Amino acid sequence: MPGLPVTVDVTSLKASIFSMSQVLSAASTRERHLVRVLPTRYQLSDGTTWSQAYFTVTGSGQVQYDQSATYLSGSGSQTLRTATATLPT
Repeated sequence: MPGLPVTVDVTSLKASIFSMSQVLSAASTRERHLVRVLPTRYQLSDGTTWSQAYFTVTGSGQVQYDQSATYLSGSGSQTLRTATATLPT
């Protein structure tokens, strides 16, 4: 299977669905998602309020995002987690 494995864990979100640009659409926030992705920048969107966050997957499959994004966790690992119930609008 092509792409790098990354786990997306948005179970902290109060919305019931979320999307990840070019990868997931209207996916459940009640479970973790293992996705295979290419190294690039992605947008994570809360499907209820359309709030959003941006992150990058590196060539080694690690998640990176701006340090000011306190609503995300997992930088430097292969798991992106939301750390809050909502994303910024």
